[in-house]
Amino acid sequence: MVVGAPGGNNNNGADSGSIYVYTLDSANGQVTLQDKFTGSDTKQDDWFGTLLAFHGDTIVAGRMNRYRRESRLYIFVRENDAWIEEAKLTIATGSLSLDIHADTIIVGSWSYGYSGLVRVFVRDVSQQWSLQATLQAEDAAVNDSFGSSVGIHGNIAVVGAPVIQRTFLSEMKMVCGPKMPSC
Repeated sequence: MVVGAPGGNNNNGADSGSIYVYTLDSANGQVTLQDKFTGSDTKQDDWFGTLLAFHGDTIVAGRMNRYRRESRLYIFVRENDAWIEEAKLTIATGSLSLDIHADTIIVGSWSYGYSGLVRVFVRDVSQQWSLQATLQAEDAAVNDSFGSSVGIHGNIAVVGAPVIQRTFLSEMKMVCGPKMPSC
């Protein structure tokens, strides 16, 4: 279980935020704190942990500093019992939603251009993350909020645009790669 505490205070300052990772012992039902951490460069008012998604041994955590026009995603991987920061991705707009499946991260920026967009990042075999695709609704209009919610599983992405009560569903063949053999 992964829990974000975006308003938490730590050595990085007030409202810098933290993430807590808990494990469950299935034999006795005991929940134990495994780790607590922050991003490598988080500071006061970053609200690290505002966005969270995890799959397997990968956690993606977002910071959304209310005084900046950018957000940052931190990607952590588990090595034995320790969580190591693998990468940072800077997103040039705030108002994000987030999901991860296997080696694919989907990030919704629902306030981008007043209609919204979604970015798809993929981890390659050398463990490097790169932007694979940018999605926008074909019939985008101002205030659609496209990307206000996102989900991904395999090569299917679901993107919410609740302002006009529609959902965009797309087979994302463009994000298939060597680590996604089901494409």
